[in-house]
Amino acid sequence: MSRNDEFLELQSSLDDTPLRLDFTLERAQARRSSRQRTKRFVFIPLGSLASAFAVFVLLVNVSPAFAAACNSVPFFGKLAQAVSFSPSLSAAVDRGYVQELNLEQTKDGVTVLVEYAIVDSKQIHIFYSFRSDRYFELSASPEVTRFGRGFAATADISGDSNESLRQISIDCTADTPENLTITFDVYNGQSPDRESAPLCSFDFLVELDLESVSPGEAIELNKVFYLDGQKLTLTTVEIFPTHMRVKFQEDTKNTLMLKDINLYAEDGNGTRYTAGASGALAANGSYILESPYYSYSKELTLCILSSSWLDKGIDFLHINLAENSAEILPDGVLLVSCEKVGDDWEVTFSGKSFDWKGAYAIWDMRYRNNTDGKIFELEGYSTLAPDPITVEEDTRFTSIYKFENYPYDEVWMSPYFTDIFTPVSPIEIKIK
Repeated sequence: MSRNDEFLELQSSLDDTPLRLDFTLERAQARRSSRQRTKRFVFIPLGSLASAFAVFVLLVNVSPAFAAACNSVPFFGKLAQAVSFSPSLSAAVDRGYVQELNLEQTKDGVTVLVEYAIVDSKQIHIFYSFRSDRYFELSASPEVTRFGRGFAATADISGDSNESLRQISIDCTADTPENLTITFDVYNGQSPDRESAPLCSFDFLVELDLESVSPGEAIELNKVFYLDGQKLTLTTVEIFPTHMRVKFQEDTKNTLMLKDINLYAEDGNGTRYTAGASGALAANGSYILESPYYSYSKELTLCILSSSWLDKGIDFLHINLAENSAEILPDGVLLVSCEKVGDDWEVTFSGKSFDWKGAYAIWDMRYRNNTDGKIFELEGYSTLAPDPITVEEDTRFTSIYKFENYPYDEVWMSPYFTDIFTPVSPIEIKIK
């Protein structure tokens, strides 16, 4: 067989360019035009799957731009280790979907290094570390802003060592910004007292290369289904390199409000995409799953296993503190004890753990008394898991709520949910 015949046979075996190779040429060209910047967007050779390797060989032979982009490839070993908990982020790093930032500042014997970014159209992951000859257990409280406006972000405050990468995950409700300001208050110790003054503070202006960001894929579905007797619509599914967003719309006539849902997606190869590393629920109400962006399967199905709901007719539930009793409690919740401690009340509840929910919020922190009807908010609560107090066959957890300077013998608490529903068999909805 001639080389030309081999090429034609290989070309005919590829039906569609996999989603992960869309915009490859554009990204390579964007990288060339961005070489003068302080960060670089680079590509790593494709994975070991036979079909992926075939596409790689084809592009290297027919696309000079792609071949040039693959000429010099760094190995992101440190970053690969930091994202090993997330299949989607790991796949992105394996394929070079990474921006190198290479930012660092030093002050008072402490160096903060802002090293990498993995950027989607609606999510940003920043990775940073420390260096110091004076302090050996540094930690930080990062704050992310742009033009003075804060972003919803989660961060790894501490790490195994100063050099280990910590992650900041930022959920974007609108378009991904081209730059961010990250403020690091640095402390000595893995669990320092945040009320004390930090050792030092740093402000980093992080420039992001939006030309290298894949637009992903948006799938409009508008498929109606019923869950626990409530009407829901699966409106859209968005697939990006590092995460997938699933959006539902609730019918206004529903008697229950959806609070949480246990779901996963499965492709035609049987690979499951479960709740994302940054959490199941995004800031705009979408549910986050790991991403099939780098999958070669053309099929994708959403599977719903269970859900939790809040009865729209219930605002507060009554707890009799003096008698240690409650008429109605959220599904699966037990009242363990009501204890008077000085001028305070400590109320302990036991909740049922699930494979998709370990310890979770039972109450939404609002409460009132029956004297003036004013609504107050609790400062917080503590949770122990597994439950050391109530021993049952099922695994349970304990949550303790403290009412400070509370002179009353009863309280009305606002539940986060009232019902948990599990269908007899999973509800399946075809995405593509």
